[in-house]
Amino acid sequence: MKAGPIIELLRANCPSFSNRVVGAAEFNEAFVNETALPVPHAFVITGFSAGEAAQTAGIVTQALRDEASVVLCVDNTADDNGYAGADEVQDLMEEIWPVLIGWVPATGYGGLQFEGGSLLDATRARLWYVADFYDSMTQQNAAMSEEAAAA
Repeated sequence: MKAGPIIELLRANCPSFSNRVVGAAEFNEAFVNETALPVPHAFVITGFSAGEAAQTAGIVTQALRDEASVVLCVDNTADDNGYAGADEVQDLMEEIWPVLIGWVPATGYGGLQFEGGSLLDATRARLWYVADFYDSMTQQNAAMSEEAAAA
């Protein structure tokens, strides 16, 4: 699954981020130097894929699963207990869910689904939350002998 279309979709439809949705390249710097970027901001990280056991009867049929994570970073300084940060995560997820759930990333997919979310980290300055989404597709190819594949 490609990160670019998800980033563009969130930028266009989630106004709370004020266009601060980026890819994985900026994640490490922001996580280490957590006040480097204004909040809230989000990172889209893709590249997680899995396949189920293939069924073969002249045609190889395999179910594939692609995953994408949206990592949120919000301000955690508003109160001593972090309630405001947790509430902001909930508000952001309520913006994200209608945008991503059911969205079809490419031909052959069935529609993105929310798998779950969890706290990634919390400091006095920032609260980090990761929301995981996935989509599935089935790929079919004619089975080939080793000799045919080498030709």
